[in-house]
Amino acid sequence: MQKSALIIIDLQAFIKKLAKDAVPYGWDKIIENNRALISAFDQKNQPVYMVTVEPKILWQSAKKLFLG
Repeated sequence: MQKSALIIIDLQAFIKKLAKDAVPYGWDKIIENNRALISAFDQKNQPVYMVTVEPKILWQSAKKLFLG
């Protein structure tokens, strides 16, 4: 793990609304796994990067609906 980095994709509200029934794991398990991975990387002083994705196709009214 000496040359490893963890990249976490930001699970924004609109993603959870678009994919209500995440498989094979539910959203709670996905978040729990992300936290465990972040903790493991932090303990080893390895870099953790958070990537935030906002699709350009969302129009303003949809952004308000999904992000609100």
